Amino acid sequence: MNFNITRFGNLIKRDFITHKKALFYAMVSTIGFLVFIILFARITGSEDFRHASFWKPVYLGFLFVLGLSFTSVIFREFKTPAGRVQFLSLPASNLEKWASRWLYSLFLFPMFIVLSVWITSSMVVSGESNLWDHFHGDELFYISLGFVLLHASMFIYAIWFNNLVAFKGTIFGLVATLAFAGIMAGLFWLIFNDLFEGSFRAGPSEYVSMNAEGQAFFKHKVQPVGEFLIKFFVAPYLWVVSYFKMKEKEA
Repeated sequence: MNFNITRFGNLIKRDFITHKKALFYAMVSTIGFLVFIILFARITGSEDFRHASFWKPVYLGFLFVLGLSFTSVIFREFKTPAGRVQFLSLPASNLEKWASRWLYSLFLFPMFIVLSVWITSSMVVSGESNLWDHFHGDELFYISLGFVLLHASMFIYAIWFNNLVAFKGTIFGLVATLAFAGIMAGLFWLIFNDLFEGSFRAGPSEYVSMNAEGQAFFKHKVQPVGEFLIKFFVAPYLWVVSYFKMKEKEA
């Protein structure tokens, strides 16, 4: 596992030359969708797009839908055995190859989306209000954190699945999330049942509620640990797994 900045720069240059047409299509599509939204609003007689609040859901939709869709095809070479061999044979280390695709999908393209939506909204919104005025408190932070976590998951799926990555990744992610949530809820119920009021004979129900001690325990113990793991552990762990998953493709 080695990293050479010159070799990494040459790899990025090679990627932009090789995939310039696909990158052009992705950028034009993003701008095209924004123009379509404005034209559709004009055709229907709506002036909502002139209000900054209109662009908040647009920003969220573009960031998550387009951003994660881009991530799902970031390893498009893995669709075919020949493409996989060609990519893994490039004069760069596995870490450099992995880091280049990580950089494109987590920072460069999402940043293009953010700038595109912000500039478009600034051009059409009337008044002094702007897009960012409608995000309150830590909302932007948690939105960014949510994107990072979903990116880390989709990044693995982009390496793991060869075709229909977005569809397969979404289905697998939903199933895995629901299964994990169910297991954790069951364990919490079994281990900390003394923190609840009501009968557990028939399992969790609407008649069971967390008592004051349980609420304090959850707020001061469970919640901080969960937030710490989500912020600093889950995404880096998934990225490390994706790196070794990519190395397995050499076999």
